[in-house]
Amino acid sequence: MFKNQLSIQMLRAIDEKELTLETLSEAAGLSRRFIGNIVNGKQVPTLDSFEKICSALELEPNDLLLSDKSKKHNKSHPLRVTQVYCRKDDGGFSYIPVCPHCNALLESENQS
Repeated sequence: MFKNQLSIQMLRAIDEKELTLETLSEAAGLSRRFIGNIVNGKQVPTLDSFEKICSALELEPNDLLLSDKSKKHNKSHPLRVTQVYCRKDDGGFSYIPVCPHCNALLESENQS
């Protein structure tokens, strides 16, 4: 899921800025093949290479990490949690809610 989201957002940014994979790879100082693998959802960048890509695209990391739905949502109106993470431990299964904004695990009911 993460690779697909990153791929979609990168392709959108490349298209909006009218870049090619070659010009992006040159601007980021990364190989064309590496950029192509990320865009095709075959590879995940390291933090260092992700920073280079964001810099070359003149974007903030969240511009590539968050979906359009997450960006547009007004966070003053809470969303209902619809996903949970299931973990098995010594006491059986435990279910941790997943934030509908950023997909982070919510450790408490009132965490935002």
